[in-house]
Amino acid sequence: MRAAIIPAFGRPPQVGEWPDPKPLPGQTLIRNRAAAVNPVDLKMASGTYYFGAPEPPYVAGAEGVGEANGVRYWYETGQRGGAFAELTAVDSDHLVALPDGLENAVAATLGVAGLAAWDALARRAALRKGETVLVLGASGAVGAFAVQIARLLGAWKVVAAARDTGTLSPSVRTAADTVVALDGDDLVARLGAAAPAGYDVIIDPLWGLPAQAALACTAENARLVQLGSAAGETVPIAGGIVRKSSTSILGYTIYAIPWEIKREAYRQLAAHAAAGRLVVEWESLPLAEIAEAWELQAHSPHRKLVLEM
Repeated sequence: MRAAIIPAFGRPPQVGEWPDPKPLPGQTLIRNRAAAVNPVDLKMASGTYYFGAPEPPYVAGAEGVGEANGVRYWYETGQRGGAFAELTAVDSDHLVALPDGLENAVAATLGVAGLAAWDALARRAALRKGETVLVLGASGAVGAFAVQIARLLGAWKVVAAARDTGTLSPSVRTAADTVVALDGDDLVARLGAAAPAGYDVIIDPLWGLPAQAALACTAENARLVQLGSAAGETVPIAGGIVRKSSTSILGYTIYAIPWEIKREAYRQLAAHAAAGRLVVEWESLPLAEIAEAWELQAHSPHRKLVLEM
């Protein structure tokens, strides 16, 4: 079969021939139709991902959409990889059937990024109706999902913050009440002005200075969910900033949640997307152009990239 192969850590994938997978007992052979490219795929291929990666050479791809026995499914392989190929052997109890009317490419985009945003808001932050939400990094995939999902889950006010607000998607601008630029001076003042009563929930895939500023603008019993460190691995935080509003800083990774929770969350995302309540900006490329997709993903494309097989 044709597959996108990581030849060695630190090297981009190459399209080549790979042995067809042989399903083990309890697995289903999926004929792939689409697979999203995610930052985690690049991190795994670098050899520095904290959850690990297969020993090269291996087939890349943490999630995909395909068919088996006439049924379309979304699935996740996580740190095992294997989705960027014509065929993938998937644990049968890790398949989620897709609703009618949902395109394969859109279904592929909902997994890693969509699930992270949904679960971070609904379960980790326990967002309540009527609360105010700040989404840092709203021009990225997780952030773009989070802005829309916060609205779907009943947030009273949603503030979208990004370093370059010109790259915010139309769907984010529609769902957000206010947009704040993360560049420039007086960030604390600008974030505070957007929500004078403070933020109840902060979705943070950035860390660094944006998170430091956001923590100065919290409401009582606020929750900051920390998903990534695109703006910096470390940041000084004064203890009084956290204590003054009894703020909780909650670490989060999508790969640490039970599959049963993930399956139900994906079903809800898929239903919203199929009904047009959740809009994804995406670009499709053939598997043969994995090198171009890889390069685009490395430079934050502000849209989901999908390989079609």
